[in-house]
Amino acid sequence: MKNILSFLIALFFFNACSNSSTEAVAVENVLLSQDAITLEVGEQLSLTAKVMPENATNPTVSWRSSNPEVAVVSKTGVVQAEAVGASVITVTTQDGNKSATCNVTVNEEVEKSNSIIVGYVVSWGTSVPDPTYLTHINYAFGTINMGNFTQIIVDNPDRLKNTVMPLKTKKPTLKILLSIGGWGTDGFSQMASTETRRSGFVASCKSVIDTYGLDGIDLDWEYPTSNMAGIAASPNDKANFTLLVQEIRSAIGNGKLLTVAAPSNADYYDFPSIMNYVDYINLMTYDMGYPPYLNAPLYPSSREEWGSCSESVQSYVNKGVPTNKLTLGIPFYGHGDPTSTGNEIPQDVEYYRIASFISSGKYTDNWDDIAKAPYLTNSAGKLVCSYDDPRSIAEKCKFILDKGMLGAMFWEYDQDDSAGTLREALYNGLNGTE
Repeated sequence: MKNILSFLIALFFFNACSNSSTEAVAVENVLLSQDAITLEVGEQLSLTAKVMPENATNPTVSWRSSNPEVAVVSKTGVVQAEAVGASVITVTTQDGNKSATCNVTVNEEVEKSNSIIVGYVVSWGTSVPDPTYLTHINYAFGTINMGNFTQIIVDNPDRLKNTVMPLKTKKPTLKILLSIGGWGTDGFSQMASTETRRSGFVASCKSVIDTYGLDGIDLDWEYPTSNMAGIAASPNDKANFTLLVQEIRSAIGNGKLLTVAAPSNADYYDFPSIMNYVDYINLMTYDMGYPPYLNAPLYPSSREEWGSCSESVQSYVNKGVPTNKLTLGIPFYGHGDPTSTGNEIPQDVEYYRIASFISSGKYTDNWDDIAKAPYLTNSAGKLVCSYDDPRSIAEKCKFILDKGMLGAMFWEYDQDDSAGTLREALYNGLNGTE
């Protein structure tokens, strides 16, 4: 018995000594989400510190600012810009052995207009968008599961999650929405036709917002009651669309955005019934003509085929939509005439390609001073390409401001050139810095 008791005592002390000798995992490094940021007075931005390795025994860090009069930092890494100047934010591990820094530049607050700029960012793109000149991003697209007509399928969800949503860290005021639909996307009419399917779709809208941390939903049904895109349609679509937006608003609440992408023709919606539930309408004021006509003329001219931007806006106003709930759509692409250019200029051509056509010497750059739109002609004087450029965008910005519209929308981000020429022109035109 004595020997057994001695053995148990020895075993206890052995285990105690073994446990006490377990080595702590030391911190090897600490990383900051950004090493330099620029803010305006009054702006905030959250920095994130990552202690390496992730299983370090003590991952606690502390934050400090070298110049709190310029920028202060909270215990959780939220930087608040206080005054014009420079500061360095330092994060340090608890033992004081590891640290990382972020240089902060604070500029004077710039008075901006209340205009919004909505840019569509496509799921098949490869760029990392720069949100500098944007207030909103519509991620395109989500589609409707054709098996049950209720579930939303997010195209390329990894791009939304890993590339687009992190832009909110760079620009905390940025709003990101999922745009559901697009030309030729079927399932809307079938989904909206029954209360059960609408209910399932509405629940999926709420789920997608919560899953990705989105700021709202953009409905791009092209178009209720119309089968021109090869999709199902019904005369009841207009009434069912009204029920749909009412139910989505009820589910997502007033704190999230609900917007509609709508064509230049205002005949597809019951606006008096939906405007109390919709935050704003994105007018697709483009694709209004192909050569020898203009793609998106601001005003009517002899080169107008199916209307102009100004006429489109007026048609929505006539239907009861306030101008401050409308954005003017601007194409970052042009329409070309393949048959008159030896297939050199395709029917749909990105803005970033148009400069090469001008510099080739084969085409002449022209300006329609009535429509306020540029276009290219060939050696025979025939209009072979219509597009928008900084000059036409400046005119459209004046129109937006004069009419008291909410702002502008463009399709789409990757069609701009690498310098962001059109995005910058749009921002400058709406903020009086052109």
